[in-house]
Amino acid sequence: MTLGKGILGFALVLPMLLAACSGADAPVDETIGSQDDALAAAPGCQPAPPGGKCYGHDITAPNGACVAKLDLYAKAEASCQGSKQKLHDFAVLGVCPGGATGAKFLCCDESPPPPPPPPRKCFSGGFQADPAGGACASSQSLSSQVEAICKKQGYLVNTFSAGNACPAGGFDGAKYECCEPKDPPPPPPSTRKCFAGGFANASGPGEPACDSSATLSSKVTSICAAQKYVVNTFAVGAACSGGGFNGASYECCEPKDGPPPPPPPPVCTPAGFAIGQSPGQPPVCSTLAEIEATAKQSCNAGYKNLVPWPCPGGSPGYDGANFLCCNL
Repeated sequence: MTLGKGILGFALVLPMLLAACSGADAPVDETIGSQDDALAAAPGCQPAPPGGKCYGHDITAPNGACVAKLDLYAKAEASCQGSKQKLHDFAVLGVCPGGATGAKFLCCDESPPPPPPPPRKCFSGGFQADPAGGACASSQSLSSQVEAICKKQGYLVNTFSAGNACPAGGFDGAKYECCEPKDPPPPPPSTRKCFAGGFANASGPGEPACDSSATLSSKVTSICAAQKYVVNTFAVGAACSGGGFNGASYECCEPKDGPPPPPPPPVCTPAGFAIGQSPGQPPVCSTLAEIEATAKQSCNAGYKNLVPWPCPGGSPGYDGANFLCCNL
């Protein structure tokens, strides 16, 4: 029985699987309808919750054999549990008399939803002037006063209302509410380390030695590179009568991108394999060493978290395993 990103084989139904899927303590009759009712209530048949990372798989029975739906569910659940994940979105494929020829499902790394953002911090206030003293102001002037009050605390105006109208025009005050910005403040400006310098070429008592701008630029680049910096600004010195320039001034700064990032961590994906069993025949099983050798051949780089599957019916050995293939 093959599994997308891995392979699965037949398994015995877990003793209490029917009761667990149906939510009842009594055994469920082995009929198609009973299996469907049990699966409808199974946690692994429910959609994956938001916030988790999921991996898609599919099971295919060897030679198109018809397998009980609950057997398929049990093997899918065991595969996810072996990777310390939870089964979701289980659905059978190729329905046939007595079950199905395969299934598809998700194994999910579930994480709790992120906490809600904290409430915005706010404060409210107001002020009122004496209209008799001619202290009324226009709504625009009052609005500017409120903006200044909020800005002083690093907040923004959330609500604003002018006070009572004055007989001579304007208003006698205002009420307001200031709140912190909805978006976080921008990050502080980059603090690149820099140093500045300059030089002039002297040739003794006579005419100063002069260089072309390209030569001076190369000298400055070498000065910056010696400190593992880059040229930020560059300016040639005084022009010489015979051509070229006498020296240069410059500024060297750290590279903007900084050092290269560290190599990415190992990436692992679920995988597995199994030995297909024939109904009514003795189980075919392998030793643990053979299981480990097959897992090693299945992964290009390496594997970990090997979980072998015991042989059906208590027979010695194993009929498959699930594990993680990693780019170690």
